[in-house]
Amino acid sequence: MCVECFLLVFLEAFINIAAQALVLLIFVRVIMSWVPMRLPFGLNELVWNVTEPVLAPIRRFMPMAGVPPRTRSAASGTARSSSA
Repeated sequence: MCVECFLLVFLEAFINIAAQALVLLIFVRVIMSWVPMRLPFGLNELVWNVTEPVLAPIRRFMPMAGVPPRTRSAASGTARSSSA
């Protein structure tokens, strides 16, 4: 087997394992958001620090389901629904 082929197979396996680990950590974060718990050895912070860079852009561009976007009126300082 050629060296380039070996490196490509290794790179593919590494990316696959990293993606599966990220999916597992996102699943753990979802469970942690439903059930308040403290994991030992600072694993809560690890889960948060690894998944937040992935989830923050998704959360920014995908509004919450069923909640209309709200804007802040500069003159009154009150929040109002954008559909009004």
